[in-house]
Amino acid sequence: MTNVPATPEVAQLPTMPGCGEPAAKRLEIYRSGHGRTFAELAGTVNVCRNHVDAVAPALGDNFLLLPLDDDVSERPCGSGMDFAGDRPEPLAARCRAAYPDYGRVHDVDRAHADALAVEEPKPAPAMVEAAGQAAVLRIARANMLREISRLCYAVDSEALPAPRAVRFDKFTHAAQLDFDTEDEAIAWAARLGAEQGTLRSARHFALVGATGYHAIVVWRGVCVDLVSVATVEIEPAVGAAPAAEVQAEVDALPVPPEHYQVGGSVGGPGENSVECACGLVFDGFDTHAGAMAFLDRHIADPEPASLAGGAS
Repeated sequence: MTNVPATPEVAQLPTMPGCGEPAAKRLEIYRSGHGRTFAELAGTVNVCRNHVDAVAPALGDNFLLLPLDDDVSERPCGSGMDFAGDRPEPLAARCRAAYPDYGRVHDVDRAHADALAVEEPKPAPAMVEAAGQAAVLRIARANMLREISRLCYAVDSEALPAPRAVRFDKFTHAAQLDFDTEDEAIAWAARLGAEQGTLRSARHFALVGATGYHAIVVWRGVCVDLVSVATVEIEPAVGAAPAAEVQAEVDALPVPPEHYQVGGSVGGPGENSVECACGLVFDGFDTHAGAMAFLDRHIADPEPASLAGGAS
């Protein structure tokens, strides 16, 4: 069976201003989040200094602009990429003809521009284009990883410590950076202007204990959590009973938790479970509402470390 690459969708960004002169600035274009606190990466555009201020009016109110860098390697003003379709589409095809080196492989944009320059693509296996992963997902994550890397080896400013792990949600608007120490997380929070917060989302699998740190910021159109996990020197016994006053609350519940322990549940918190900032974990509630009711009744700290099975 012969697999033929699908025809890309038509570019959906408005017509960008451009004069064809060498560009001086690259801008990332984000599509409005429709009432949400995040936006989705829609494309990039390269413009000369005379057309920087003309991009926003051309896009309208449904888009946001973020300056990316000044290293555009003499790409023509008005060139760029649209990420709306199955694969990135050039904003102006004439730019490749005017600048033969525009398609040379250097970064994500150029790699895809080079692939698009093939007039008659040969039949390709089904695993092309990142196994069907949406272009907006690939490009958004790649751009963020590039910026994280750049901040870790910066020479024009103080370099930041490298995260232990970078985790992405299944969508493009959420990411988590894990650090080994609280000082490392605080350094990133200070650079990105993050505000310290408390984990309240099932997306976060790392428990932030009493000495841990968590901050959140919208950076490059993505909701980013900066997390350092508190280390526990002595692992508590599995099935350790909570304090007597807490046990009384457990016994008073219509449906008591099936199991609980201090410091975290086995394999991570289960669905409709409660992880308290004081270190107690309660699991086995039938509903999220039941878990929240239990939390409200007996936990003095109103901000739990995390709550699995519920929305943010």
